[in-house]
Amino acid sequence: DDDDKKAAAAAAAKVSTAPAHGGGAAADDEKRRRDEKRRRAEAELFGESADVELAALDAAKPGAGDTERAHADMYELFPAAVYEAYARLQEYARDLNTAVDAPEVVLVGRKGDGKSALLNAIMGEQLNQVGFGATVRPLFFTMVNAADAATPRITVKRDAELAEYDHDVQVPARDLAALIEERSREHTATPIYVLYEAKHVLNMTLIDTPGLDDKNVKVEAVVTALIKPTSRQIVAVEQAKEFAEMKILEFVKKSDPELARTTFAFTKFNTFVQTFTNSRGLNRYLSQAYPDVRSFFVTLPTSRVACATADDYRRRVYQAYRRDMGTLEQLQYDKRYEHAFGVHGLRKAVFKGTWKAYQDSIPRVLKELRAKTAAADRELQRARHELDALDAAKLRALATPVLAVVGRHSYYYHDSSSVFDALDPAHVAARVEVNDCGHLVTEEQPHALAQPFSLFLQRLGFAPIATAAGGASTAAAV
Repeated sequence: DDDDKKAAAAAAAKVSTAPAHGGGAAADDEKRRRDEKRRRAEAELFGESADVELAALDAAKPGAGDTERAHADMYELFPAAVYEAYARLQEYARDLNTAVDAPEVVLVGRKGDGKSALLNAIMGEQLNQVGFGATVRPLFFTMVNAADAATPRITVKRDAELAEYDHDVQVPARDLAALIEERSREHTATPIYVLYEAKHVLNMTLIDTPGLDDKNVKVEAVVTALIKPTSRQIVAVEQAKEFAEMKILEFVKKSDPELARTTFAFTKFNTFVQTFTNSRGLNRYLSQAYPDVRSFFVTLPTSRVACATADDYRRRVYQAYRRDMGTLEQLQYDKRYEHAFGVHGLRKAVFKGTWKAYQDSIPRVLKELRAKTAAADRELQRARHELDALDAAKLRALATPVLAVVGRHSYYYHDSSSVFDALDPAHVAARVEVNDCGHLVTEEQPHALAQPFSLFLQRLGFAPIATAAGGASTAAAV
């Protein structure tokens, strides 16, 4: 159980640091005993020792037809043109004061079953803290498409729970997990918010939740509240075992009775699959997966596998997948279940909701864009019709002095010139053209009009008079 695993981990740490006494053969025997005890402790906690895991990953054979970049290709769901089109759609939506839906996906599971590690695998980078019971506060990991972020920008938002973190902090990817750990001091419902802006992502939010624990009803209440909104998708995570022994299904069905928005991820599959000795037993087990519900069997590198870069990590994720596939092929698994193995299939399922929201938004945004364009065209036609109807002779006969003001970049610049030319120059005080300005001169550059207005009033027989208070001025008839 969980207590045994923690005790095993503590034992592993203790024996791995214990000093050797004596020398020669006695010291060698002591070291061998310590190493064996460490391997047994690691096997209890992780299913195998670190040495076995690393050797198995390195020995994993690539799939037929896979290239040296297969690990990177599996993370590239869309071509660059899709992200560029998505960025333009977001820009149009902002101009129209509308929104493109950004899906939210909640990862839920029992303590130690690998939710946080799964979030890292979905992102393709070791960003989140991992470990038994590492997540004690909800983590909202929001991805935002940003055309100018070829290198991702990561911002940890101000923390409403901890006074010392009352401001946003931009951090490099390598420091994010440590910063999340610093803020994870105790169980609380107050989330940690992380903003991840990048050129090659679609807008969505991954929500990591505290691990469920039979002894902590408060955690269960927090997680239930997070998966309750029907707009949120759910990824239910549980360590692979016999289906009759699994507990996450019962919990999830309280909020999603039909499992219409739930995907299952059965983790640490490499350990469980080794319990099968023939294809009949394996395929019988695979056939028991929840019918009509997306289910995936996943193995990920453990926290002991250090990766210097995102590319290194993705290579290890790919190796873990190929390791499982090698075992399955030896057992002659039923190829009907091939789509159910590996985190890459799970990623496609998770991002499918984002892709659908993007596709569904295109007609709506284009409709609003066409409507706005049509309204602007109608207004322009009306203005031009009124301009054409003006009688130049009557305009020249106007005795009212006019100060014509126009921005050089105004959409109506040429139209204003036509009106100005139709007026009688004898009655026109001035024409003012303001550089670097659109058609809202009084809002964009009001200071540029102070002197023209003053001269205009002087020509009409008014002179500025400075007041005693504040240096302000008024105009008086002379």
